[in-house]
Amino acid sequence: MGRAESDRDPRLITLTLDLGEPAHRERSSQEISRTVAEAGRALVPTLRTRTSGGAGGGGQPLQLRVFANDLAVLSQAGGQVESALSALPQLADVTNSLAVGPEATVNVDPARLRDLGLTAQGVSTLVRVSLEGVVVGRWTEPNGQERDVRVGLPPAVRSNRETLGSLPLVQCQGAPVVLRQVAGVPIEQKPTKITRVNRQRAATIGAEPNGVPLGTATEAATTTAGTLALPGGAYWELAGTAQEQQDSFQQLGLGLLASVLLMFMILAILYENWLQPLLIQTALPLATVGAFLGLLVFGQTLSLPSFIGLIALFGLVGKNAILLVDRANHLRHEGLDRTAALQEAGESRPRPILMTSAVLVGGMTTSTLLSLVYVPVAYTYFDSFGAWLTLRKREPELPCWRGPVQQVVEGRRTRGGAPAAAVD
Repeated sequence: MGRAESDRDPRLITLTLDLGEPAHRERSSQEISRTVAEAGRALVPTLRTRTSGGAGGGGQPLQLRVFANDLAVLSQAGGQVESALSALPQLADVTNSLAVGPEATVNVDPARLRDLGLTAQGVSTLVRVSLEGVVVGRWTEPNGQERDVRVGLPPAVRSNRETLGSLPLVQCQGAPVVLRQVAGVPIEQKPTKITRVNRQRAATIGAEPNGVPLGTATEAATTTAGTLALPGGAYWELAGTAQEQQDSFQQLGLGLLASVLLMFMILAILYENWLQPLLIQTALPLATVGAFLGLLVFGQTLSLPSFIGLIALFGLVGKNAILLVDRANHLRHEGLDRTAALQEAGESRPRPILMTSAVLVGGMTTSTLLSLVYVPVAYTYFDSFGAWLTLRKREPELPCWRGPVQQVVEGRRTRGGAPAAAVD
């Protein structure tokens, strides 16, 4: 199903494919979309395509915003970044929001206008009316709906750029004076849309990861863009999903660092020294061994959910180390030497460590499975309750005096056994 995006860019067409269920086809959605794009480019060599998964498309995950105040500089810098990213094998469907198209500019000659008694406003009105048309009346359809009656040049004439200079202005000595005699009509390639971000002109260079994780594609794009010698006054910054991912990882990293520092301070207060808390925290990196091994086995990357799980593992490893160190200190206070205390702690603490780990793993497993059932059901009930509350708030409350007055008006209140007359 295809449609023209007339509200965004008249030269943009969106093609939506219904691929069915993944189990009923052999190729992925990305492979099919790439095949369709290649077929389109084979039919139209100048065709530029981009693919996106899901209904409605959406923004590309990797975006670089190029800023410059001058349009010429912005166009040049955006073209540089677009060309550099298009050459990277990690990226596909590189696009540039600063699309250019032919623009005709009417530059009038004031001296020639004065000789003919014309004004620049009159010439601009003629050009506008010729291209856009003018409403000369209203027409009523049989169903009563009114429509504008617009008079203008035929579409074939309006789309011909050469006819713009042949528009007649006035009659001079029986000969028509056309537009090109009093004005120049140069045709230049200009941006079709100018986007501003924080009051600065910007061009967004978007791309899709080509079979690599978003982090790998982002690193390749930023490294390449950082080596470019952009024109003076132009600079770029990361945007889109890639920027949000980097910000999220930075925030999670700060949270992990803060948790480690808080753990150290609390343990330092409890043990009244800084060596043993430092000893406990040296065991925290052991959590990364199983975490990264699990990601490798299941073919996953380090994403936000896995990072959150890594933070939970840090807490679990820290708890296990605390149990061992605390037991060893207790045994040494009872008179055992260091080696014997560590051996006894290693023999007596596996049970509570395994019990705690089993409770944690079991709780995570059951809560994950049960939440898939409970949350949708609870969402339904709470949403219905919220809709009921909204409906109750919208119901108007009648004043205490309105009931009797309304009965008198409607003639339902009796006086002396007979109904009162209704009030008009």
